[in-house]
Amino acid sequence: MANEPNGVPSRIPEGFPNPFKTVDPNVKEKLPKGSEIVNLSSFGSSFWSYIGRLDVRLADGEAKSYLLKVTPEEKGRGMSEGEFVSMSALYAIKPDFVPRPVAWGSYRDIPDMHFFLVEFLTLIDTLPTPTHLATHLTSLHLDPRAASPTGQFGFPHTTWSGVVRRDNTWCATWESYFARELRGRLALEKTKHAPDAELARLASRVLARVVPRLLRPLSVTPVLVHGDLWNKNVALDAGTGRPVIFDAGCVYAHNEYEIGIWTCTRYQFSQEHIDAYCRLFPPAEPKEDFADRALLYAMSMDLCASYVHDHDPSYRGLVKRTMKYLVDKYPGGYEEWARGSEGSVRNV
Repeated sequence: MANEPNGVPSRIPEGFPNPFKTVDPNVKEKLPKGSEIVNLSSFGSSFWSYIGRLDVRLADGEAKSYLLKVTPEEKGRGMSEGEFVSMSALYAIKPDFVPRPVAWGSYRDIPDMHFFLVEFLTLIDTLPTPTHLATHLTSLHLDPRAASPTGQFGFPHTTWSGVVRRDNTWCATWESYFARELRGRLALEKTKHAPDAELARLASRVLARVVPRLLRPLSVTPVLVHGDLWNKNVALDAGTGRPVIFDAGCVYAHNEYEIGIWTCTRYQFSQEHIDAYCRLFPPAEPKEDFADRALLYAMSMDLCASYVHDHDPSYRGLVKRTMKYLVDKYPGGYEEWARGSEGSVRNV
């Protein structure tokens, strides 16, 4: 979570009252019965949300703290619910890897304010070592309980990657899910930038050639992924030293989708993090496509960044460079791959 100097999120419209003057009755209802409020104070902010720390004394006298994340407007309602269902799904499998989600809901006394409540952990803002993070993350992805309940790609609820809504309608193939995501993010990004004929041409070729070429040969099982695992959504628990992930926007996806965004240099993950993960969860076949699949997945996140940081044209430039590289490398698309080097159709 990026802290703002004055504690006010930079992307929240003006006019919303301070959500931390008092504890809203609907938040109180989510606390353990008999809880006594000790303190509620601002704890920094994200771009989109107010962040507070809520300290209480439980009925048995135990001190307990919660993180209260409050986001306005209808989008905030969706983001609060999406984070709660995502973190709940992760916690059910790996309670040693995520803080315990408590509840989500809407304020009673401030119209159009929505909250997500989670147990408070004191975190150290640093990346875990490659082996430490990979051990925890692969144990999530390889857990049988992380398998999609439908066998398809998607999620039972709408979730969010930051402020970007996911269309999680179930898809039978990973290619169809990802292609839909890419089309949606391209359309969203265009709402914040001037028309770009070169981008439109490249995007058309990526969807028609590159996505089928890199994703259709895969035979992968959808697993639960965090969905937005950049460096600011992972830290170390100060008490235990273990990795902790948060701010999730889950989807049942190709597991490599989780680490594809680690190729974005701005996210501070190293090649060692990727290699450590792949030693425990080897790349899918065709293994030789792994690096380019990662670029494709990272490009989807770059489109989100271009939408959010609409004042900075460098993200669109990065998207175009990645597209050009992939389009030039795979001009023949899936059909060329299927025929093989000697012109005989592969058994796919």
